[in-house]
Amino acid sequence: MDNIWVKEIISYAKAFVIAFIIITFVFTTVGVMGSSMQPNLVGGSGPTLVATLKGDRFFVPKYETWLRRMGVMQPYKRGEIVVVREKPDSPFRQGRRALVVKRVIGVPGDTVAITAGQVFINGQALDQSFITDGGVNLGSSSYGATTLGPKEYFIMGDNRTRSGDSRHYGAVPFISITGRAAAVISPPFRQGEWYPHVLKRPQAFQDLEQKLSESIGSN
Repeated sequence: MDNIWVKEIISYAKAFVIAFIIITFVFTTVGVMGSSMQPNLVGGSGPTLVATLKGDRFFVPKYETWLRRMGVMQPYKRGEIVVVREKPDSPFRQGRRALVVKRVIGVPGDTVAITAGQVFINGQALDQSFITDGGVNLGSSSYGATTLGPKEYFIMGDNRTRSGDSRHYGAVPFISITGRAAAVISPPFRQGEWYPHVLKRPQAFQDLEQKLSESIGSN
């Protein structure tokens, strides 16, 4: 009888170790809560468990995180959606440091400024039509020009009126980013249409980078 219990415990321990290795080094999934990433990600509301079931759930390739930390992969890009460990001094922190879902706006070396809701990267205005077609998500916040350090990122929610982000607590360190949101995997249907999809960088960021490249080339 004792041997049966020992074998049972060992089998559970093995399963736990394998699961830990997978979610730490291979992949994991994250559920979106709240409205800070609307209209591009739908967040659930209510108690935590209910919210995670109702909101979008996306795939995070954890191996990318470790490859980036080792310097094998390129850094995170402007426009990518990432999962970030809440800053210790975040004014929105409640107990343990939460994981938040935001979009990368500025990368190391960028100078970020916001004037009445309009974001400027290195002096170039960012086309924000990817988050609104009528200004409802932009808000009117302003942020003085700030140049990011070598391992700092400026993050913001797509729903600027409902997001606590770098406008409130400054840039986040590279090490706080735990992964990139690669694709929404559930729910299978929204409004009667097939819903899972790859999360691509908005064209606005590619256009911005083209403008920045041209600006550097002309100097």
